[in-house]
Amino acid sequence: MKKFLLSIFVTLVLISIVSSCENLIEYSPYQAGVGSYGKQGNLQSIRGLENGSHAEFKPFKIALIGDSHTFYDDFQLQIKALNKMDSIDFVVHNGDITLSGIYREFVWFEDITKDLNHPLITLIGNHDFLSNGEYIYKDMFGPFNFTLDYNNCRFVFFDDTIWEKNVEDPDFKWLKNACSVGDDITHIFVFAHIPPWSKQFSVGNHYLYNKIIEDQNVSLSVHGHTHSYFYGKREDSDVPFLVTGDTEDRQIVVLDVQADTLMVSRESF
Repeated sequence: MKKFLLSIFVTLVLISIVSSCENLIEYSPYQAGVGSYGKQGNLQSIRGLENGSHAEFKPFKIALIGDSHTFYDDFQLQIKALNKMDSIDFVVHNGDITLSGIYREFVWFEDITKDLNHPLITLIGNHDFLSNGEYIYKDMFGPFNFTLDYNNCRFVFFDDTIWEKNVEDPDFKWLKNACSVGDDITHIFVFAHIPPWSKQFSVGNHYLYNKIIEDQNVSLSVHGHTHSYFYGKREDSDVPFLVTGDTEDRQIVVLDVQADTLMVSRESF
């Protein structure tokens, strides 16, 4: 009888160990597959928005958030607050949805945002490139660089991460081509996680980014990364910049797009 009970005990211990090991493997920083989460969500959102877009300009509002990594309780409240905002057409997350780029963090993001009532577009941030994050992001959301045409406005989503990608320059040729849409477009908006005045940008890259958005008559350059809010022009550019804070700020930035003007406001939650 004692041997039988001992055998059962050992079996239960082994099952517990195996189960724990499976969890450790699931959340390994080397894991890159996203399983059922691999759906390229940005492409789905863009397809839906462009199908419902107007050929001529029509005023609209969008909500801007960013840098939600580690602030999961606040992020849940932020999503609930967004669901109460009936006037917005879609939501843009300006990147850094993870801290370390591991699989579990991407799943947490997906679990929190799955109940969002609005289309969601998610940029890649520099933290999202860590570990195997770049591969998980690509499976879950789609390409790093992409565009959206909505209500006669061009939205350009640009990956400008340098250090974590171990590259010298972002793909400025792609950025210039994506912004080259002709004079009939009402507004061009560029979204990139890192502001050009960041330490990641060399002096030359800072200058080139500003030159491209000025030459292409970009209406607004939108960023995250700094965890602090900023809206206005800088001495080195004629294009206004908008930087969202992080989720811990308990604020949502709202961009009200009119034909001749842009209005920026913040709503607390």
